[in-house]
This record gives sequence, C-alpha cells and structure tokens, in this order.
Amino acid sequence: MRASEIHRRLGGCRPMALGVRVATPSAGSSAALRFGSNRRAQQQQGGGVGRGLALRQASPSSSSSEAPAAVFGEGEAFEACLDFVSTLGPFSSEEAADMLKDAFGWSRQTYWRKRKSEEVPQLAAIEERVEALRGAGGLSDDQVAKVVAAFPEVLGCEADLLRENVAYVEKTFFVKGNTLTSLLVRKPEVLGNIVDCQGDCVGDCNRCWVRF
Repeated sequence: MRASEIHRRLGGCRPMALGVRVATPSAGSSAALRFGSNRRAQQQQGGGVGRGLALRQASPSSSSSEAPAAVFGEGEAFEACLDFVSTLGPFSSEEAADMLKDAFGWSRQTYWRKRKSEEVPQLAAIEERVEALRGAGGLSDDQVAKVVAAFPEVLGCEADLLRENVAYVEKTFFVKGNTLTSLLVRKPEVLGNIVDCQGDCVGDCNRCWVRF
C-alpha cells in the first residue's frame, strides 16, 4: 500500500514506526525501574538476591540438626536387657532398671565421672560381660548375682577389662580357685579398676588398685 493511502486512512495523522510503542512511565513503573536497577547492583555485588535467599532457606537450623536425645527405658532393646538382668538373680524389674542406670551412666556419676553418660544398654555387650565373670572369673550363677547386686557398674565395664583385672588379681596377689572367687564377691569393685597410682594420686580413686 502506498504511503499516501496510509496517510489518508489515518486521517492525516503522522504514521508511527511499525512495532514501536511509546509509553510515558508512571510513578509505579519508575519505582519498578529503580528496584530493577538496585537488584542488578545487588546481584553484581553479592551473587544475587534470589541466590542469597535460597541459601538462607536451605541452611538447617541448629534445632533441626541436633540428634534426638536418648530416652532411658524405651524400646525392645531395653526390654531385652531388663529381662536378662532380672534373670541374673531374684531381681525385680525396678531393681534391674536401677542396675542398668548405674551401669550405663543414667544416674549418679560418682563412679563413671562422665566417662559413661546415658549410654544405651546393648544386650550382646551385657551377655559378654556376664560370661567373662563366669569364665575368667570362675563365678557361679549365685556369685554373679551377688557381684551385680553389689557392683552394678560391672555390667558397663568392657569384657576385656574384666578379664584383664581377673588375671591381674591372680598374678599380683597369688590367688586362684575359691580364694579368687571369694575375693571377687567380697570386693567386686576391683573388676572395674583402670589405674594404679602407687600413692601418687591421679584423681581416679574409686577405680584405683591402691584401694585394694
């Protein structure tokens, strides 16, 4: 179509360039332009507003990253330990629970001194320790019951430590057989000893051979 014909149909108005729209920016659009400029500046300086927000949202809070606290007395594993300890002697469920608390650091810390704190009892470990008392220590079932009742922390001592201490008593004090078992029943605390300060105190008196 000729230019003169386009001019006539538009009523004499000056034709605008095809595909170009001219709009006067309003106050809102000016603010949007300013925000866009600020946003581009922030992106250039700090890696982008959107990226920073995403990083903050992805970062876990301290409370969500913390492992749930152990609870004494819950779960099938605990019930199995409770049943086993109850069978070691004429112990009620309450007595067996108190023994497990002492053995695994859920009660007083006068013995463990934070070396063992709120540890979850494991049946296999307890069975191994009782077997060490029967094997290396030569204790009968009745004697095991007496040792556990007098010194429940023995259930929390590693089986290897129990065996080593029995061997130490035999070698150092020249006792075997009935004399050895009688000594262990009378002074079961020696089964958990870990130091021999030889008079130069190291602060572990309740687990020291000097007291023997």
